[in-house]
Amino acid sequence: MARGEDGLSSLELLQEIDTRRLEEESNAAYRLVAAEYYDGRHMTCRAFDFLDEQILDVYRKKCGLVESRKQYLEVGAGIATLLRGVLPSDSTLVAGDFCAEMAQHALPLPPNITYRQFSAFNLPFPENHFDGVFAFLADSYNVPRFYSETWRVLKPGGFLFLTCPTKLWATTLRQGDCELLQYARFTTLEGRTVFIPSITRSKEEYHQVLARVGFTKLVYEEFCLPSDYPSNRLPDTIRVPAQRLRREVSRLPLVAALLGEKRGEYPCKSQS
Repeated sequence: MARGEDGLSSLELLQEIDTRRLEEESNAAYRLVAAEYYDGRHMTCRAFDFLDEQILDVYRKKCGLVESRKQYLEVGAGIATLLRGVLPSDSTLVAGDFCAEMAQHALPLPPNITYRQFSAFNLPFPENHFDGVFAFLADSYNVPRFYSETWRVLKPGGFLFLTCPTKLWATTLRQGDCELLQYARFTTLEGRTVFIPSITRSKEEYHQVLARVGFTKLVYEEFCLPSDYPSNRLPDTIRVPAQRLRREVSRLPLVAALLGEKRGEYPCKSQS
């Protein structure tokens, strides 16, 4: 693939320029699935939610991500469940999503959490405003414009913490479907197929894009489901890639976690 003068591929340049189309596609797709996205019968989503909870717990303990007297932002929050149980009462969180239909299903929130509808590519906040930004399963807006906006609204010393499906899992699952490598296939309970933009990256690609924006001290790790994860909760979207790679499910990285800082140094080191 051809690369531009700044070292970015032609696909990367397209992602940087065409964020409007990306957001329109994502919004249209999530409108169709919002009412059932969190239904327990969608086992792929629930497996990723399980890992997100585990990853957040790991990084809270070893990096002190959620602290008292801080201001946090969560982008692509959906129904805003992950942080509400761990946010100190004297800290605040602005949670938001670009899809109004997703916001309608958010549960009642405590007083220190507010919910807003906003674009990941045009965050409606001033510069140097938040101590930390969270984005869980950020694959639908995983392009440079999002990282630039995150950098802008973070205070000096602030952090970005995000998770995404791993590139290994996504490309193995979607192999043979070249035109849809950048889309997740969501099957509704009624059997309808919805394609949702899903951009995944390797460790090296994350480092390249975030370093270009200005993030430093990047920490990257990949996480697998535990060996005791209920086998009756494993969908083919997880079993099949593991079989193709000739691995046990517990050795298939499903979620990548990335931690970056605007300035300063974190007390934890990369494990990969």
